Amino acid sequence: MKKSILFLLSFLACNSYSQTAQEYLTQGIEKAKLRDYKNAILDYDKALELDSLYSAAYFYRADAKVQLQDNKEALKDFNTLIKLNPNVPDVYSYRGYVQFLLEDLKGAISDFDRAISMNPKDSEAFFYRGYSKMYAEDFEGALPDFDKAVELDPTARNYNSRGIVKDRLKKYKDAVEDFNQALKLDPGFAHAYFVRGYSRYNLYERKEACSDWIVSLILGKQEAGEVIKQLCRE
Repeated sequence: MKKSILFLLSFLACNSYSQTAQEYLTQGIEKAKLRDYKNAILDYDKALELDSLYSAAYFYRADAKVQLQDNKEALKDFNTLIKLNPNVPDVYSYRGYVQFLLEDLKGAISDFDRAISMNPKDSEAFFYRGYSKMYAEDFEGALPDFDKAVELDPTARNYNSRGIVKDRLKKYKDAVEDFNQALKLDPGFAHAYFVRGYSRYNLYERKEACSDWIVSLILGKQEAGEVIKQLCRE
């Protein structure tokens, strides 16, 4: 869920930091581009030793920690970043994502609420708020969030996720339509074939469902193999 980092550049432009702190930040960013996140974090640490209010360094350090799946430590950096910059919606959105990874669904939804209130066109915030609600099994609440995510950003991922929620709400025909749209946008989307298979199966379209699971398996969705054994035997 890595957001555009243009807003961080505004921190650099609008704040006066020592050149050395900037150099450490730049070094860290270059290392992160090479996926050397551990050493990137060391550079961000040095930047923050020189300037403890360096917002961009907190963000990039948090992002590197997320890449290393050190989400609890990343959350601490996002908490500090929000104290320094309480009016940047992308930061709330990214912190919400981290809280989702930590399975704090209530905290995640609260952050996505805040991000959306500040930026009603944040498709990622709508998507992940819907995803958080889906994991909390609030499918009725998740659906309008995915509706908005599709409206703002009609990607295969967004259509597929909305289709899953519709399937869970037993709106199988509507779900199939969303999966169809996802596959139109991304014909190699193995998971879309996999979940469309379930919706078709629930519509008593067994032949079509099994065909979807076979394609999903060919595309690498290993779980489809077990489903085929259980549900597609003659």
